[in-house]
Amino acid sequence: MKNDFLDDIIKDKLNQQQYDFTEADWSSFEHKLTQTKTPGANGSTLKWLGGAAAIAVITVGSIVWLSHNSSSIATAFKAQNVAEEVNSTDDLEKKVITSVEENRFHEPTQTDKDDTFKTPTKTPSKEKVDNEISSNQNIEQDFNSNSSNSSSDNTANEDNQLTEINSDKKLNTQNDKPIEVAVPSAVILAGNVEVCPGEEVSLETIEQPDVIYAWNLGDGTYSNERVISHQYNASGKYFVSLIVTSSKDRSVLSKSKEIVIDVLEAPNTTFEVDYLDNEVIPSIRLSSLEPLANYHWDFADGTSSEEISPIKNFKKKGYYNISLSSTNLNGCSSKTTKKVTIKEDYNLLAPNSFTPNGDGINDFFIPEALKTMDTEFTMTIYSQSHGLIFESKNINQQWDGRNQQNGENCSEGTYIWVVSLVNSEGKSEQYKGAVLLLK
Repeated sequence: MKNDFLDDIIKDKLNQQQYDFTEADWSSFEHKLTQTKTPGANGSTLKWLGGAAAIAVITVGSIVWLSHNSSSIATAFKAQNVAEEVNSTDDLEKKVITSVEENRFHEPTQTDKDDTFKTPTKTPSKEKVDNEISSNQNIEQDFNSNSSNSSSDNTANEDNQLTEINSDKKLNTQNDKPIEVAVPSAVILAGNVEVCPGEEVSLETIEQPDVIYAWNLGDGTYSNERVISHQYNASGKYFVSLIVTSSKDRSVLSKSKEIVIDVLEAPNTTFEVDYLDNEVIPSIRLSSLEPLANYHWDFADGTSSEEISPIKNFKKKGYYNISLSSTNLNGCSSKTTKKVTIKEDYNLLAPNSFTPNGDGINDFFIPEALKTMDTEFTMTIYSQSHGLIFESKNINQQWDGRNQQNGENCSEGTYIWVVSLVNSEGKSEQYKGAVLLLK
């Protein structure tokens, strides 16, 4: 673009030169040559003089032309240097105008004044100067436009490069695994916050490294486990909280919000036991301290009852863990267990001994309970030496101390008795005992 700028200025300056050496000037020159011609001169001399004059004229014309155009050429090179140094539109315009003005008001040298054949230089008109300034401004605009386009292209290339770099960074970020930073947390995760007394409550928190868990379960108990299971035996509301501390410096990292564990009301299954001494069979009466929605009594001998206040007979002495269970409208169940002691076997109230001597006092043996029970039974007597010696199915047929197999009186000693019967509930029962035969 700079070379085009220089070519345009040189071409424009050359077009501006005018040569006013007319035909009249040449006629005057020839007339002077005729006057100086001497008689007797030969034709060759005239020819030589004519050739020398022509050479002189051409030489002077060339000098004049070079003199006039040297300023224009210098101006063109100067304009090129100005264009290269320009950094803004105002600087370029100022330097171009200065160059034109210098050419416009150029003073001719002494050599130019003394030269007879020098063609006078015309002073450029204002219109010409303005046109030259406008042309230079157009050249400057083209130069700035190209520079701007080049700058825009460079900026666009830089933006594209930055975009590619950022794209690569994003790609690398996407390919790299994200760095997970552990944030201390004391969040409580609870399974069920509404439970019945004695029901398990599951509590846990997020697993974290280098921490200590401190649970306050609200009922006076504490734990440092991450996952815990706890029971509340009494109804009420319990406030549970968790503190997470650093295992390195024991500093508190996080505190939880309290959660409420609501332990619902459960039925009161406490009961009382009354021993009934006036009964033939050892018996007890059971009764609950509070009314319940339902009752389930477990007598620990394979039998049970749904009555509110049952009476229980025990035929064997021993210890019995009797319990009462109930479920209320909340869906909560409760169970209370008590130990009951039976001191004597029932054994159908059979006597320990008898004297079959015929005096009319205690001469026969039969369990007293069979006399009052309206039920079928079978009673058998066994001797250690003879085995089975007596059997009866009638309350009126009692053992009189003889061997039923041979009719002989049995000797004194201990004998085993067994009674099998069907009770009022239709269940089979069997009782055993020992009786001492005395004379």
